[in-house]
Amino acid sequence: MNLNLLKVFDLLYSEQNATIAAERLGISQSAVSASLRKLRHIYADPLFERTQRGLKPTAQAILLHPRIADALALMQSTLPSTDAGVDLKQIVTIGLSDDLELAFGPELIKEQTEVLPGVRIIFQQTNSALVEAGLIDRMFDFALTAGGISDRRIGKTTLGQSGYGCVLANASQDTSEPISLPDYLARPHLLISYNGLVGVVDEVLSEIGHQRNIIAATSQFSMVPSYVAGTDIIATLPSHAATTLARIYGLRNTPCPVPFPATSVELSWRYETLRNEVMAEMRLLIERTFAKKSLLH
Repeated sequence: MNLNLLKVFDLLYSEQNATIAAERLGISQSAVSASLRKLRHIYADPLFERTQRGLKPTAQAILLHPRIADALALMQSTLPSTDAGVDLKQIVTIGLSDDLELAFGPELIKEQTEVLPGVRIIFQQTNSALVEAGLIDRMFDFALTAGGISDRRIGKTTLGQSGYGCVLANASQDTSEPISLPDYLARPHLLISYNGLVGVVDEVLSEIGHQRNIIAATSQFSMVPSYVAGTDIIATLPSHAATTLARIYGLRNTPCPVPFPATSVELSWRYETLRNEVMAEMRLLIERTFAKKSLLH
């Protein structure tokens, strides 16, 4: 088997367009079609079906792609670098929510300057509802979110889990005890939500027959200290962000008295991204940073 056929398969899968795949490979569209015919014969499956939107992978192609993409990345890693002596000026774009950027962004930059000094990291805001499209459309190379990935063209791994904590102003009285549920419900609340109307806290409270008093809402975790400091306002947010904000701004951080299910934090990427040596190293760097920071469990 000609291993170049696997490159054709991989690009047809990621682009779902024979013309674009041919352009990226630097060959004619007829050569791509000929390769596809050979692939169909080898795997005894159509692999891709024509639709109005392009080439749709079959169930067999969906099963094959992760293994083929990993195999290509492994073979690429065995080749000598062609960039020896050349300053690596590469941009790596990471899509994530600002709670994760607050908690892990500074440490990630610190690690990157030591391991990959020629790389520039760009953080872009995203969320679980937008992350998949952002990766497929190449808006970013990696993403850090709480789920939202189902496309088989995207690889993912779980970095850990985060619970929920509360942030409020330090009072003059003893604040070592966790906040009680009655005190929690009696306080005015700041809602952190994408739409500003309802959040996961309200859904959980509703299930146990309670409701909180929301007096303001913001879509940015970074604004929490400004609204909380010097007031009775309380904000409920992922524990990694609560811990970070309390440390930086001298706020009180207490466990949330409402039982929340743990939320998984996932790192995701397009399979083809890891063929690039710098991108492959960046993935490992992200994983090491999250393990070292110990804000997840």
